[in-house]
Amino acid sequence: MSFPILDFLRNKSHNIFRLQTKVAYDVYLFELITGCPMNIEHLREFMILAENLNFSITAEKLFVTQSSLSRHIASIEEQLGAPLFIRHYHSLELTEIGSQFLIDISKVLRDYDNALQNVDAALSNTTTELRIGYLDAAARNILAKTVSQMIQRYPDIQLMLLPYEYGDLNITLSHGALDLALITDFGQVDQTEYDTCCIFEDHLSVVTNSAHPFAKLSSVSTELLAEENVYLPDPVAFSGFYEFTKQYLEDNGIKKDVWDYFPHINAAQLFSLAGRGVSILPSHMIANATEDICFIPLDNGAATFDIVATWNKDNPNPAIQHFISVLSGTN
Repeated sequence: MSFPILDFLRNKSHNIFRLQTKVAYDVYLFELITGCPMNIEHLREFMILAENLNFSITAEKLFVTQSSLSRHIASIEEQLGAPLFIRHYHSLELTEIGSQFLIDISKVLRDYDNALQNVDAALSNTTTELRIGYLDAAARNILAKTVSQMIQRYPDIQLMLLPYEYGDLNITLSHGALDLALITDFGQVDQTEYDTCCIFEDHLSVVTNSAHPFAKLSSVSTELLAEENVYLPDPVAFSGFYEFTKQYLEDNGIKKDVWDYFPHINAAQLFSLAGRGVSILPSHMIANATEDICFIPLDNGAATFDIVATWNKDNPNPAIQHFISVLSGTN
C-alpha cells in the first residue's frame, strides 16, 4: 500500500512523541490517513513471532490463542500490503520485507516505550508553585534578575509575582496567602515567626518639588525640617514605616503634637509637587517619581532600614530556599 503524501507530511512533521524514525512517522501517519490503527501490541506479537518462527510457542508465551495471533499478523500484512512470513506446513520464515520490517519496527517500539517513560517522568515531576508578593519600586530591579536566573536553574518552579501596596502586602503575608514577600523592614517583621534575607540597605529621603530651596542641597539635616510642613506616612496604611519615621525625627529633635499624613505614596509626591510641604519617603521610591520631584537624603542617609525577603518559618515550600539562594547570588 503506497501513500505519496507520507513523504510530504514526514518532511513537515517534527518530534511526534519523540518517535523520530521514518517507520515511526509512517505508522503514525498511516493511522491518521487511513483511520486503520496499527495496533502496538500486535506489532509486539509480530516481533516475538519473528524470533520464534512458531505460532504455537509464540501464542503460548503471549497467552493468546493461535487463531487470534494468526489474525493479528494477517491484519498487519493486510495494512502493509505485503507478506511478512513464508508459511510452510510445520515452520515459518521471514520474507525479505518481513526481515526489514522487523529491524525498523524494533526501533519504533523502542522509541514508543521511551516516549511513555518520558510522559511518566513528566507527570511524576509535579510543578512547584511559589507565590511572591513585592513592592514594585523596592524590588523591581533585583526581582527581574532573580526571576531570570530562577527560570534557567529551576524551570519546574512556577513563579507567581504579585505586586502590592505597602500595607496590603504585610497583611497578605500574615494571612498566609503568600509564600514569600519582598518588603521594607522598618523593624515590624516578627523574627520569632518569620525568617528574613536582606536584599539591600536603603535610607529615608526628603521629597520636594524642584523649586524648593532643599532641591539645591545634597542632604537635608533634621533640624532644617523644624519650620517645614512635613508629611509622614499614614499610621494605619503604613504601620511600621510611620513609627520608624516619627521615632527617627523625634530622636533628632523634631517633635510635633499633630503631624500631617499622606494616605498613599502618590499622594506624598503630589503634596510635595504642589508645594504644600515636604514628605518623607524611602529613597528607592525615586524610581516612580516624575522629573520635577527631588529626593534629597535625610541627614546624609543616616536614617537607614533594610529591604528584605521574608517568609514564615513554618512554610514547607521547598522552592523558597531555591529562590533565596538565587536571590542572594544576584544581590
